Amino acid sequence: MEFQIPDLYPAIAEIFVAAMALLILLVAPLMKRGATTFAYYASQLTILAAAAIAYTTTGKFGFTFSYMYVDDPMGDLLKVIACLCVSMALLYGRSYMADRKLESPEYYLLVLFSLLGIMVLIAAGSLLTVYLGLELLSLSSYALVAINRDS
Repeated sequence: MEFQIPDLYPAIAEIFVAAMALLILLVAPLMKRGATTFAYYASQLTILAAAAIAYTTTGKFGFTFSYMYVDDPMGDLLKVIACLCVSMALLYGRSYMADRKLESPEYYLLVLFSLLGIMVLIAAGSLLTVYLGLELLSLSSYALVAINRDS
């Protein structure tokens, strides 16, 4: 049996979101001031860039990771819609979080990981991929629910 390197192009939007979330995770703690503002703008930029990447790959149909990941036009459209909805939720939710003194860089990172779980669920081609996407989405959602520790 011979190992073949998978084609990563169909999953480029998810790879971009994961890489940027990890980059924000590394940079935000090193900032003394403005970490929350940096995390917000970097998250918004990441989400909009992921929507643009998903939009530019629309029209191509492909599989990768041994047919466990499906890239099709309907999935790309759903990814763009998911990205825009999450971006609008962050835009409207920022003042709510700031008023209640709950805004932190971790909040935006958890939202990015939730979006990554949504995007993996959209592109799932097997039950294992569905499970991975669902776990990524649900664990991030659990942490988002518990972000208000005093309540």
